[in-house]
Amino acid sequence: MEFDKHLFVRAEPGATSTLELDAEEVKNENDTGFDIPLHLAKMLREYRDHIAPKHIGHRPKRLFVNLDGTPKSQATVAYLIKSYALRRAGIVISFDTWPQRICSTRIQEISTASRRYWGTRVAKRRKSTPASIPEERLVTTSL
Repeated sequence: MEFDKHLFVRAEPGATSTLELDAEEVKNENDTGFDIPLHLAKMLREYRDHIAPKHIGHRPKRLFVNLDGTPKSQATVAYLIKSYALRRAGIVISFDTWPQRICSTRIQEISTASRRYWGTRVAKRRKSTPASIPEERLVTTSL
């Protein structure tokens, strides 16, 4: 995903940041777009403008980059998201169709689920659940 091609992150007050995908980049071959919630847009701006430049020496063009500025592979990004979602929010993600659905409506579901992590009882328990995550805080989703 590239900034100003897929991710349009706006800093102006009241501006809407968006994620936009062309028809050839999604499984259903329809142009797709999503508004990015304000708190996520703020984090993306902070990453792009301050955090990443301190580590790679310049403002990144892509969202997922290695320390040398090269793009991370799709497999690496999938692994990082899967492990982080489980460790931090108890979300068990299946990547059976990950390549086709990386930017589907599931992004919104994951965002909502992570907000619920801090207090609301959420669904299903899986066999691979780490003991450190209480059952009532587990969320299971499939991408």
